[in-house]
Amino acid sequence: MIDKTYMLFSRIPLTINEKGEIFGGKLWVKDLRLHLDYISNFNICCPIVSSNKVDDLELVDFLKIDRIYKLELDRGLRSVLSNFFPNFLSVFKAVRVACIVHSGGAGWVFPLSFYILPLKLFLKFKWVIVIESSFWMLGSWEKKTARRLVEHYSHKILLGLCLRLADARIFTQTYYRDYFFKKSPKDGVMINPACWVDDDLTIPLSVLENKHNTNTYANAIKIIFPSRMVESKGVFNLLDAVSMIDIEKNKIHLTIMGDGPLSRHCSDFVDSYAGGIDLDFRHPVDYGREFYDLIREYDYLLVPIISDEQPRVIFDAFSQGVPVIGSDASGVLDVVDENNSLIFRKNDPRDLVRVLLFALENPKLKSVMGLAALESVKNKTHAGMHRDREYFIKRTLNV
Repeated sequence: MIDKTYMLFSRIPLTINEKGEIFGGKLWVKDLRLHLDYISNFNICCPIVSSNKVDDLELVDFLKIDRIYKLELDRGLRSVLSNFFPNFLSVFKAVRVACIVHSGGAGWVFPLSFYILPLKLFLKFKWVIVIESSFWMLGSWEKKTARRLVEHYSHKILLGLCLRLADARIFTQTYYRDYFFKKSPKDGVMINPACWVDDDLTIPLSVLENKHNTNTYANAIKIIFPSRMVESKGVFNLLDAVSMIDIEKNKIHLTIMGDGPLSRHCSDFVDSYAGGIDLDFRHPVDYGREFYDLIREYDYLLVPIISDEQPRVIFDAFSQGVPVIGSDASGVLDVVDENNSLIFRKNDPRDLVRVLLFALENPKLKSVMGLAALESVKNKTHAGMHRDREYFIKRTLNV
């Protein structure tokens, strides 16, 4: 157990109603609760929103209001400017009482680590930084606008400074570590992929084996692409690949599932498609039991991502004994291997076609790789991720 005063900084808001009760998104509350398994003096500095609309939120009954340091929620550029000094003051008050400060590299409009950076120069605290996303990085597919260039290089420079001053750095993939450190420090660095799977949601081996023995699609493959419908997820590459495939009807069943800016484009594509793939589009289901039960109906999960983000859905698929067909993006390669995944060249629809046809021509692969996928996530759970972080923080900070 970590007994030192621990302060988590986050841009994710909590909601307080007129009764003074605190609520948050279900997944966020679940993650917060796991922190308390190994931190006895846990505090949080985050935006607080006053509202009685909490039907879709979960009660945070394990945190008292005096453990929460309030930030104003940034809603637009004008509010960012008006909130800058009040939020900096709140961050200062929170840091001043903390022995251990935990912040990240994400958050609109900029990460709270930027507020903490100058405070590290004259306040005594141990600093833990977690880098788990790279939305600010300028992608090769993006237009180089002035705004995106400023966003990219300001994050690169300032996060680099933060990481060099930090006492413990946690990266979800090796690419992030190597991006900021040409020569990685010998101590104070951990690679800890983000996994949110729960033990009770993992498919039992007997159920997986029964699925393989009774698979009615023995000579066909069922594939699902669950994703936010944005360009960085490889949506256009997938649709291009589908347009190139000319096969006998009902051999490949592909479900595109998700919401986002390109969802209408995808649904229109599906409605007008007249090729050989059995294609359908659906909106997402709730993350949890419903999502996992849906995933396990498929033979492969498709991850055609073209950015350097690490898709957490890979662990979700593996927990259901579903192998992955994924691009060779860094975030994918860090958590898969040749036994549980088929890999194609990023941003290359023709190579995706090659791999899809290879999977179709080798029907036994889906069973063999499915068993390997399930085996690969033994002990890789949401709670296990936190246990690994606990051990690392204790050892690194000597607390």
